[in-house]
Amino acid sequence: MRVAKWCALLTACAWIGSGCGNSSGGRCVANEQRSCGCPDGSQGFQTCTPEGKAFNECTCAGPDGGSGGAAGSTGSGGVGGESGGGGAGGPFDGGAGAPPDGGSRDGAGGDGAIQTDGSPDATPCTSTDTDGDGVADTLELTTDSDGDGLVDFADPDSDDDGIPDSVEAGLGRSMPCDALVDSDNDGAPDLRDLDSDDDWVLDEDESSGCRLLGDCDASGVADIIEVAAGSDPTSASSEPATPEDFVVVPFGEPSQTTDLRLSSAFDAMDVYVLLDTTTSMQPAIDNLRAELSNIVRRIVRGDSAPTPAIPSIPRAWFGLGDFNDVPWSPWGTAGDRIYGFRFDLGGTGNLTYGNVSEPVDNAGTPTPPSAVSSILAALGASGGGDAPEAMTQALWLASTNQDYRAVGGGEPWPPNDPPGSGIFDASEWRKNCADPTRIGRACFRPSVLPVFVVITDAGTHNGPTPAFDYQPPPIGNVNGTKTYVEVLANVNAIGAKVLGVPVNTGTPGQARNDLVQVARDTGALYFDSVAAGEVELVGPEAASGAIGTEVVRLVGLLESAGVRSVTTTTTSYSCTGGVDCTGCTGDGVPDPAFSNFIDPGTSQPFDASQLIESVTTVDTTPSLYNGRDASMFFGVRGGVTLTFRIATRNNVFSADTLRVARVLIDAHTPDGHGLGGSSGSRTLSLILPRSRSLP
Repeated sequence: MRVAKWCALLTACAWIGSGCGNSSGGRCVANEQRSCGCPDGSQGFQTCTPEGKAFNECTCAGPDGGSGGAAGSTGSGGVGGESGGGGAGGPFDGGAGAPPDGGSRDGAGGDGAIQTDGSPDATPCTSTDTDGDGVADTLELTTDSDGDGLVDFADPDSDDDGIPDSVEAGLGRSMPCDALVDSDNDGAPDLRDLDSDDDWVLDEDESSGCRLLGDCDASGVADIIEVAAGSDPTSASSEPATPEDFVVVPFGEPSQTTDLRLSSAFDAMDVYVLLDTTTSMQPAIDNLRAELSNIVRRIVRGDSAPTPAIPSIPRAWFGLGDFNDVPWSPWGTAGDRIYGFRFDLGGTGNLTYGNVSEPVDNAGTPTPPSAVSSILAALGASGGGDAPEAMTQALWLASTNQDYRAVGGGEPWPPNDPPGSGIFDASEWRKNCADPTRIGRACFRPSVLPVFVVITDAGTHNGPTPAFDYQPPPIGNVNGTKTYVEVLANVNAIGAKVLGVPVNTGTPGQARNDLVQVARDTGALYFDSVAAGEVELVGPEAASGAIGTEVVRLVGLLESAGVRSVTTTTTSYSCTGGVDCTGCTGDGVPDPAFSNFIDPGTSQPFDASQLIESVTTVDTTPSLYNGRDASMFFGVRGGVTLTFRIATRNNVFSADTLRVARVLIDAHTPDGHGLGGSSGSRTLSLILPRSRSLP
């Protein structure tokens, strides 16, 4: 089988053309030639038009001169004339395998005797037809092509495909020695070819009108794809919904490639606000409370009014935590908390957690999760001692469920639990996620980008400015806190980005300097087209009344121009049904149950990933990223479309019937955060055609 020819068939047929292949009914391959019958019983030829729309009329010769052999034939001379001397050669030279007419390759006249292949020493054809199928025994041969115990010349169906040799021998034949039709020019005449049109659908599996057509209904979708998808290849009104997601992977053939375009956008994001609630932050808290609903709506739906516009992040979730400092002097005051993620609202003892949660759908409008709204409504500014606060400690705690215990000059933090017992129960204090698959005390979703939005007007202890570090006892009277190196290790381990909103109260210069460095150290960068470089996702020193606007702007920049690297994962597809089986990179819509066919060799569902030889990057628009290697784009600038080339090859499974196996190609960051939603995830249906080998 010539796979290059099959690829050409798909190019001509599938999705972009109106028909292809050696065909009848008004469609053919441009400039293709085939044999045809002439009125006097001799052999002529037809040529397909350059547009591939139809064959021209049959070209015939008179008794004294033959027409040329069809392109692809062995003989090049004309059909033998009526006299013993033969007619003059025709104008066309032939190639291997077709009309058994006399004549030499230079177009000279034949000798009048019809021969099987045009060569001088070939056995002359005799009209004996043992099985009465209209094909001379000389042409049917003495082999047993289908292994049924009958030699071909005595077998009315030589290839056992259910189509009689009398039909597959070809139209226009009037004598037993007339040339056999080889519709796909592969060297095997149709009566010994299980796939006469080379479309990877066996003749016996095609309707009678489709046997010689690669696209029977001229719909632009190849028949093999229609059969695999369950649509009707004879009706243009019955077509697969996504034919581009089907790839033919024949057994034992060379690699084939398919290009996929995948999105690098974050359609899902966990936005967790870490809010400084020390005394100077009350105006900022008030503004955040007033703008919370607008923040959620504009991030989820997007907003085209600002410049740059805010792109939508349809599956963004939101959470809220706060921070002060250690609860003793000189760093903080009694009652301060290093990190708040659960809150006793109203002093009832019923704890409310600020975990990242899905927005509430209020008549089609996304509104804040109820817990986030309740917590923010109850928060007020208080406490704090010196200027820097415990921001880095809150980042460490939110990113993990590991134990933490700060001790020093007053009540340890976290406080003894239960209150007054004198016993610190770390496991009780960490109870925050009902779902054990979630990440950290903030309860980030797996495979979704965690984003911290830190709002503060102060620098941070144990951060990028060494002068602000807690000093060890006895000078600083603090033990158990985490160093800046430890904080970065925790945050970067989950691939989180830290965006900064410095507020122009307190010590704003210190706040912004520290936030800029934290953003850079966690890769929270965006490509600034004006600066023509990467810039930290930290705002200017914002007025307290602009906090909500700044939060939306920074998250929008992260989505539209945030720097990220993009690679892919290939997995064999399966689905239990009733859930979104493309996970956090999907469209959020439940998918039907599906499992690949059982592999007889393993008794398990077939692993379709075996058929993916490689997934490589394609250099399409270099201005969209900083560089690439074979498998990854580096420094991609926002939510853009990238091209990956999928190489498929099947050297592991020879199908005894047409099989379809599915494989999932997902775009994601190197940290495993899903990208693009349904546009960053493609489920390919890999078609394994039934083997065409004869016994």
